Amino acid sequence: MLSLLDVAERTRQGPRMAEMDWNMALYRKMDELANRFQISVPPNSWEHFCNHDQALARRALEAGLAFVVEMGTYCIQTERVVHFGEAEVRETLVASPRYVTIGEGDDARAIGVGPGNLPRIRGTQYLHGPFEDEIALDVIKCYVQTLGADYLEGYNFRVLD
Repeated sequence: MLSLLDVAERTRQGPRMAEMDWNMALYRKMDELANRFQISVPPNSWEHFCNHDQALARRALEAGLAFVVEMGTYCIQTERVVHFGEAEVRETLVASPRYVTIGEGDDARAIGVGPGNLPRIRGTQYLHGPFEDEIALDVIKCYVQTLGADYLEGYNFRVLD
């Protein structure tokens, strides 16, 4: 598997590129890959919030792999592009852990596909709405009580209990 030292060496040896050139190439490559892998969201559709199309998920994964292999990644500190081969990327994905344990004892939770004896973290991202500060606390309490969420993600409110 690709080691951290291999990656560090590539950040020193990869081709130089200005950050703005990288950013512009990134957007062009994403557009090209979206077309090549036929990835699109139906216009005026709510379906893009919850995908049930396994073929689309597979194409998105393959597009992501193609992006890493064809574009590489950018190291801001050295202003160099770090390239990876397809076999390296696939091997690293297979060897990656499927979950991370957060907390200890009764508070332990798994992020990812956790083992059977460890509950998964249940999060919510519903706090991206135009709530008035006066009702923010009640909204948060309602989400926690109804969803049984372990964490909430959203805007920072000026005032909270």
